Amino acid sequence: MKPDMEAADFGVRDQELLDDVLRAALEGPFFDEWEFTTIMGFTRSDLRGVAASWRESLLADTTDLVVTNVLVNLLGYPHGRPDAWAEYSRADFGQLADLLAKWRQLHPPLSDQTHPD
Repeated sequence: MKPDMEAADFGVRDQELLDDVLRAALEGPFFDEWEFTTIMGFTRSDLRGVAASWRESLLADTTDLVVTNVLVNLLGYPHGRPDAWAEYSRADFGQLADLLAKWRQLHPPLSDQTHPD
């Protein structure tokens, strides 16, 4: 986590949108069951656990992986179901991209972090 960022900087609206996003990936028609684990890098069961507890483990590595992969794949995977999106989220895809950017501020990729020698 960047030293100048706090978990509180991920506001209430962001948290509500993230709940929608995780539910969309879990329950929506965006990822077929047979390829879910391959696309996401974790199972629906893993996602279910993170969706239920991500606020309590906001800075955990598993939470970061799950949230990042869900956001990236909802934005970039050709799921072909933009018509169904409004059933699952109040955010449009532009807001989803903004949410990913905010999440990455809290959880910068390892390549962006400085490591002591």
